Amino acid sequence: MPTSLEILTQEYEELCKNFIDIDKHHLYLISHHSTAIEGSTLTALETEIFLDKGLTVKGKPLEHHLMVKDHFAALGFITKSATEKKKIDTKFIQSINAAVMHSTGTVYNTALGSFDAFKGDLRLLNVRAGMTGESDMNYDKVPLYLKKLCEDLKEKINTVKTLEEINELAFLAHYQLDMIHPFDDGNGRTSRLLMNYIQSYHKKPLSIVFSEDRQAYIESLIATREQEDIQVFLEFMHNQHTKYLQEEIKRLTTKQEPKQKNIK
Repeated sequence: MPTSLEILTQEYEELCKNFIDIDKHHLYLISHHSTAIEGSTLTALETEIFLDKGLTVKGKPLEHHLMVKDHFAALGFITKSATEKKKIDTKFIQSINAAVMHSTGTVYNTALGSFDAFKGDLRLLNVRAGMTGESDMNYDKVPLYLKKLCEDLKEKINTVKTLEEINELAFLAHYQLDMIHPFDDGNGRTSRLLMNYIQSYHKKPLSIVFSEDRQAYIESLIATREQEDIQVFLEFMHNQHTKYLQEEIKRLTTKQEPKQKNIK
């Protein structure tokens, strides 16, 4: 018997067939929410106008526009990579982060050497997660744990079949990469994009973490870590995905401009 999420997904996918630019709208929305979580002050409408028309918003920081622009480009990169079935490895994760930090990265000089956030270099210093405030794993453990995560995902991405299995793997990858926190900046955006990559790989609707639910998002990450119970985060993401599908189904069913049929 289909689950409620499967029913919503089927309804959403069926509705999408009748409208133009639905994918573009979805990607604009993902970029808005993902960057807003990290501090961008652009609204959803301002994000769409900027990405669609190139018009900046008076009074809003240039950095916020660059964050949005880079995230949208990173989304394009992961969706294209999904159609090419690119393997998940450390280099691929670094490429996602490099796209995210393309315009706002920094070169760091440490006692252990320099690393370039523009290029998606792995961090050579210890950091605290910006949102959770927790101390992340030591930088010297990052390469090994990241490699193990990639090997696990590379094996599982072709074995998951059902919608539930695909989304669970995507949500799990999101959490695990965020916990490794391999970069000095852009970890949250990169983790959410990895989640979207797995969904796109299987041609399923991409998940959004809503910016208005930022506090609940942070709390779910902290609770999952403290309780050592991944179900906490999986449930949070399941609810976020359900919320997105419900909102989009409502929007699409009231939309007045369906795609015109060819007239012969």
